[in-house]
Amino acid sequence: MSVAQAIDTIRSSEEDVAKLLDELDSASCCEARDNRRGDVRVPYRVSSGVMLSVPNARGSVDDYRVVPRNLGGSGIAVLHGTFVYTNTTCAVRLKKIDGSDAVVKASVMHCRSVRGRIHELGLRFDERIDVSDFVKGQAAAAPATKAEPVPTPETEPITTSEPTATPDATPAEEPAPDYNPHHVRRCAAKLIKLANAGGPLPALQAILEELTQGLQGGGPKGV
Repeated sequence: MSVAQAIDTIRSSEEDVAKLLDELDSASCCEARDNRRGDVRVPYRVSSGVMLSVPNARGSVDDYRVVPRNLGGSGIAVLHGTFVYTNTTCAVRLKKIDGSDAVVKASVMHCRSVRGRIHELGLRFDERIDVSDFVKGQAAAAPATKAEPVPTPETEPITTSEPTATPDATPAEEPAPDYNPHHVRRCAAKLIKLANAGGPLPALQAILEELTQGLQGGGPKGV
């Protein structure tokens, strides 16, 4: 069966479908969504649509014409005119660059309503495909592998037989300053008396400096 003979549940003009695809692509660029697929999706537009084969309750298969939106190595997103349950097994017939078809087995991972009866299906392929066979300008992506670091003389840890000294975490207590309390009291009394009398600022500063030195251990030590 050809795609033209398949059941068309979308029943919308190519212009309206193209506008809807553009809106979905624009919205997905603005959304901050996690990419759980693990690969990059690229736009995949086929004007004639692609065929989606879904098993029915009668034990046979229904063939639908769906509109592809984007394609990746692990799956595809298509527009369909009806709801499909997740985990439904299916097969999608993709159009290659050279014009030939490739039937790929897949499973429905999600189904969401996007406008009216039109739903977007997320299909995950049973086996990965080479996107470059279906979309021009796409290089075949090799599976990412995590390389183990190779030790080099510059990166190898240097060991020594001597134990590393551990500094004492408790800081040593500094001795309290040795000051003459009688000298401090005399300076304080002079400062208060001069301040109450409205003494000049230089004199106040001089007494204050003498008081500060006394508190820090300076000044005369006698009584």
